[in-house]
Amino acid sequence: MNKLSTPCLRQALWVLLMSFAGLGCKDLEDVRPTYPTHVHIDFQNLDLAQVDRIVCSLSGTKVLHKADIIAKYSRNGLLALPLNAQSDQTTYQIYKQHGHRVDTLTLHYKRLLALISPQAGLQYMYTLSHLETTFSGYAIVRSALKHTFPKPDVEVYC
Repeated sequence: MNKLSTPCLRQALWVLLMSFAGLGCKDLEDVRPTYPTHVHIDFQNLDLAQVDRIVCSLSGTKVLHKADIIAKYSRNGLLALPLNAQSDQTTYQIYKQHGHRVDTLTLHYKRLLALISPQAGLQYMYTLSHLETTFSGYAIVRSALKHTFPKPDVEVYC
């Protein structure tokens, strides 16, 4: 019969787990998020002023209205669109003002949960695998998403 009590064994396992987690941390000083939760997309030949709204398939449906697209999600001609952390894909429906044309863009990616630091905790790392779109084409510039703004992760040809 094992003489270690269950609470003692749990505590020993917890200490062991935390010591390995501390060794695997990227940076014990800096607790800023290392990996983004958005993908930076350069829509070639698309005037963002012509976009009325973007509907995202996040946890439920999120609608990004024209004012938010320009104010919160666009910088230097790039759109920073949010990713769904509970899925391996996110679909965007892009509604244009004139002609009510709707284009779709579905990002497929792999998620890997990583311990950044004890202070920052766990965070997903995203790697783009491919896209499906009604636009004329695309290029994945950077498949492993990192904070590299103002460089795009994806270029979409309109």
